[in-house]
Amino acid sequence: MRQYSEIFPLILAAARLLRNKSHLEPEAQRVATALELYCTGSLNHFNHPTNVKTDSRVVCVVLKNMGENLRKIAMHICCLSALFE
Repeated sequence: MRQYSEIFPLILAAARLLRNKSHLEPEAQRVATALELYCTGSLNHFNHPTNVKTDSRVVCVVLKNMGENLRKIAMHICCLSALFE
């Protein structure tokens, strides 16, 4: 099973980058803290490489049965992945 993590960075990588920049930009610390829940907390479902081929012509993502907190971050990730393509 191929994993597509080389295309999309994990949320943890973004949080670490923001933590390293937090001494330069105070807002970076706030964003890194907000991402922590999605990196190591109970909502870390999206901090893993995907096995979905996201460069297909049509990709369907069903968010219907997700909890409200997961649905919000899932929509952001779907939008970001579309921008990376």
